[in-house]
Amino acid sequence: IQAAVGGDYAPFQRLSEALSTPYAEPGKFSDLARPPAEDEIVPQTFCGT
Repeated sequence: IQAAVGGDYAPFQRLSEALSTPYAEPGKFSDLARPPAEDEIVPQTFCGT
């Protein structure tokens, strides 16, 4: 989001490219396939689900 606010849409375009083939092996997108870090886990959503 910070990159896009600054006018750099490359990270979003990369994510969009990775999501365009969801069943393909990650390959060059393997960094996007890692599990979340401990501080990235959302234990509860705003609605409590």
